[in-house]
Amino acid sequence: MAFANRSRIEQTVEALAQFNATPGAGITRLSYTTEYRAAQAYLKQELEAAGLSVRLDSMGNLIGRKEGTDRSLAAIAVGSHLDSVRNGGKYDGAMGIICGLELARMMQEDNLSLRHPFEVIAIVEEEGNSFGSGILGGKALSGLLETDYLKQLTNNDGVTAYDVMKAYGLTPDDLPQVKRDKTSWAYFIEPHIEQGPVLESEKLSVGIVDTIVGIRTKKLIITGRPDHGGTTPMRLRLDAVVAAMKIVHLVDEVARELNDGTVTTCGSLHVEPGAPNVVPGKVEMSVECRSPHQASIDTIFGAVEKLLTQLQAEGYQAETVGLMEVPPVHLSEKVTAALSQGLRENKLPLKTLPSGAGHDSMFISQVTDVGMLFAPSKNGRSHCPEEFTPAGDIAKCCDVAYTALKELDRD
Repeated sequence: MAFANRSRIEQTVEALAQFNATPGAGITRLSYTTEYRAAQAYLKQELEAAGLSVRLDSMGNLIGRKEGTDRSLAAIAVGSHLDSVRNGGKYDGAMGIICGLELARMMQEDNLSLRHPFEVIAIVEEEGNSFGSGILGGKALSGLLETDYLKQLTNNDGVTAYDVMKAYGLTPDDLPQVKRDKTSWAYFIEPHIEQGPVLESEKLSVGIVDTIVGIRTKKLIITGRPDHGGTTPMRLRLDAVVAAMKIVHLVDEVARELNDGTVTTCGSLHVEPGAPNVVPGKVEMSVECRSPHQASIDTIFGAVEKLLTQLQAEGYQAETVGLMEVPPVHLSEKVTAALSQGLRENKLPLKTLPSGAGHDSMFISQVTDVGMLFAPSKNGRSHCPEEFTPAGDIAKCCDVAYTALKELDRD
């Protein structure tokens, strides 16, 4: 039986990293660019060499396919996204595609034909750096993206996603043909770097994702009263920053008390008028909560609403604007069981954990059975040039996925 080839994985990582708009400053590979097209051409060549036929769908997702022995069965797919953030790393997204390619090479070495067709997919526009809206490729594969929406999204030059795709040679009017479902995809596995510190801290090479966290993000606008910073007594102030800090402290405290994987971040605060000698009169701030548990997200924002009511009674004005609402996604028990079997057969410890970041899988899970594997990120770093995952750990993920692939093929 073939095992993943660490050296070959390292070579593929470096080869894919060459397709980059910012050499020496991390990886910048935005969708529908010259370097993105070159990366797709490289993958097409490698997938065909591994015995797969390759096509580009109307959205720009690159799909390699090896037919199974039973043409009536739906495919088992492995992959992730090919685009990057600006000045990011070599592994985010790319690891899942490299794993899919390595599985195809292992099947070729074993002369293995599955009953199900096997697909490797390089998904387009997950990060959202091109048009300010992420997971477009995953949404299109799930039938959750409409052509009219692409005509509204624009890049930094004011060109619509629709026109960019047309110029790339795609046919965005044929978007409904991109959609997959259980009749065409039996299972989807997304290997990915963890982008966090858990696996490395526990000295583990592979973890199974059981849940992709829900995300709720709101903008809060707190209005107090700008006054002279030297002549206004403390008891007479309506300091908007003081009110905002109460919110920051509250969500941090409640998340720590929950102690269930829930995290909160107040990452954006804008103060007006922003002068050192003026009592702040207005703060616009973000509050984001991510959790595997919808009830915990509701608890956090319930506490925020209660505090806002108290602040209004004190004389402040408070406005809330919803920015994002994504519920937690619990991944397929069947695929998770197959991946667990992969850990056992490869004599690796069983570890499950939630994903604190969003992925294409959170939408693809709405149309088929989905599982995810994590490999550790050095120092928990991601979305930066320092991003690193050892090739040996990627190889172990491949070995686990290879076992799971054969396990699912028996279904």
